[in-house]
Amino acid sequence: MRTPPPERSPAAIPADDALDSWKEIARYLNRDVRTIQRWERDRGLPIRRLPGGDKPAVYALKSELAAWRQQGRDVHLISENADRRLTESAGRPASIAVLPFEDLSSGRDQEYLCDGLADELIHGLSQVPGLRVVARTSAFAFKHKPMDVREIARRLNVNALLEGGLHRSGHQLRITVQLINAADGYHLWSERFEGSLDDIFALEDGIARATAHKLRIGLSEQTPVVHAYTSDPEVYRLCLQARQRYCETTRTGTLQAIDYYQQAIDRDPSCAQAWAGLAECYWDGAEVGFLTAADDLANGRAAAQRAVRLDPDLAGAHAVLAIYLGVCDFDWESAEREFQTALQLSPMAPVVHGRYAMFFLQPHRRMDEAVAHLRLALEADPLSPLLQSQFAHLFILRREYDRGIEEARHALALQPRYPAALAMLGMALVFLGRWQELADSARQWPEPGEDNPVFHGGNGWALAVGGEVDKARAILNQLKEPGRYGRTPSWSIAWIHQGLGEAEEALTWLERAVRERDPKIVFIPSKPFWDSLRSHPRFHGILRSMRLSPTAGG
Repeated sequence: MRTPPPERSPAAIPADDALDSWKEIARYLNRDVRTIQRWERDRGLPIRRLPGGDKPAVYALKSELAAWRQQGRDVHLISENADRRLTESAGRPASIAVLPFEDLSSGRDQEYLCDGLADELIHGLSQVPGLRVVARTSAFAFKHKPMDVREIARRLNVNALLEGGLHRSGHQLRITVQLINAADGYHLWSERFEGSLDDIFALEDGIARATAHKLRIGLSEQTPVVHAYTSDPEVYRLCLQARQRYCETTRTGTLQAIDYYQQAIDRDPSCAQAWAGLAECYWDGAEVGFLTAADDLANGRAAAQRAVRLDPDLAGAHAVLAIYLGVCDFDWESAEREFQTALQLSPMAPVVHGRYAMFFLQPHRRMDEAVAHLRLALEADPLSPLLQSQFAHLFILRREYDRGIEEARHALALQPRYPAALAMLGMALVFLGRWQELADSARQWPEPGEDNPVFHGGNGWALAVGGEVDKARAILNQLKEPGRYGRTPSWSIAWIHQGLGEAEEALTWLERAVRERDPKIVFIPSKPFWDSLRSHPRFHGILRSMRLSPTAGG
């Protein structure tokens, strides 16, 4: 057992000898907080605690840290057997998770840059043949959580972890990285990279190349792992801040991400990443009900087309363009071609597999293929509540409601009160008529807070099916109020009419939703709540107008 350092009166400690927080200690040792906490636990790093409170404040003395380092602790050099240990511990192809980097800057105001660095490394390393890389959502699930790296690696099913810290002073950057063996938690490699923000892509490429080399993966010297997508550091900053806000998956975050991307485009119209990010914001925001302006989809479609023209190798841009081609143009042949291009460019990207499953295979009712692609997505992003919710959704579309409930609960275990998972759980319970469980589940629902027509449509439908007709009609009248939304929520109105058993009205509003290209029309062919309408000639006409076959698998 580690022997704690002897008690010492704070009054007797020279002011220039004390480091009074985990972050101060981490910056002094040029490591991240997670590493420092592990060194205390595993290697006897002398950390002191002030008594009192549930979480006593920590501090360390520079003199004691210096003595600890002089004892020959293995904190900077990798073991001579490191490569062998990695290979032996893995017993499988190389796999890695890039954890969020710690902000070691004096102002603690560079979180967006730290997150962006990790994100760029994830994207770059995921393009390396022979290396499985965990996606951002799952890797970032452990942000600000002091967990043992071996447990993190076990949950992510990887044999190595990359972590580190970033210190920024003006335009100068100092980045420390450590490659950790998942089997025993020991460092395989550690290095410092320094340079200017103007050279950020070269720094990221150097880190990615060194990581691949330590994992014994050969790379071409001519082809960069991390590609520079702008020469303007301010555009880079705006794109990172946009991505950070987009990942919040809120209306406010989506709107701010759009604003950041637009600012980036105004400075550098040739930045394909900004155009692709803008296209994603418009589609995802409209699809979940955050954005309701009539021209949101047109703006998103134009942004996706611009991104693909500027950078034909950008997989995400091809994937989101495919959605617009399918949903807005009903040009399914071109949509599938774009999806196949995206899969060829980035065969392990979970977002590409997920979008292909939900927005092409699902409307064509190729459900077994859709499930297979979502499984591939979850292999790369196992802790994503969104992908897990989409997995639940597919089983509901297959009328496997119990399995849908099971998968929705898995998503809620990853992130309690996750809206999409709660929606899938509630939908499956309604189809099974398990009203008491639905009532219990409804207590977990967060207040909508934002006037979201998709949320209100689902709520109104469930109330209608459950017999609370007056409440359902009140929501229906609200959704029909002229000018309440920028785009009439025709899908949600049709949804409630169907729940009330009003087939002709439901079909009228579905036809209108198709004409207006409501994003939810992509689910008309397979959603179970339209089953009572499937034999109606008008329903067949709706599918034909979308260039989709009325028969399953067409």
